[in-house]
Amino acid sequence: MTRETWNDMEARRRGEPTEDERREASELAALCRDVLGTDKGRKLLAWMRARTKDSVLGPGVSESALWYREGQRQLVDQLERATAHGLTISVGQLRDELPKD
Repeated sequence: MTRETWNDMEARRRGEPTEDERREASELAALCRDVLGTDKGRKLLAWMRARTKDSVLGPGVSESALWYREGQRQLVDQLERATAHGLTISVGQLRDELPKD
């Protein structure tokens, strides 16, 4: 991490990402594009989505199980967004292109 600049402090004050945060997001998007943007990677994303975001838990599950599932859903969502950003497509387009069971 580099030393925070005046521009970084101003960006943080406005609620915007710093230069380091932008660079890190760009690197993550490229990594997700290279790994999850492939045919096999998209199959993996589809599998993760089917088991987290597209499934529901029964009425008798514990609160901790609900929070655990929500964490899984958030992770899948972040991976989808980073992959879509790396592929320069929308998240909706990426989801439409995921293989179906």
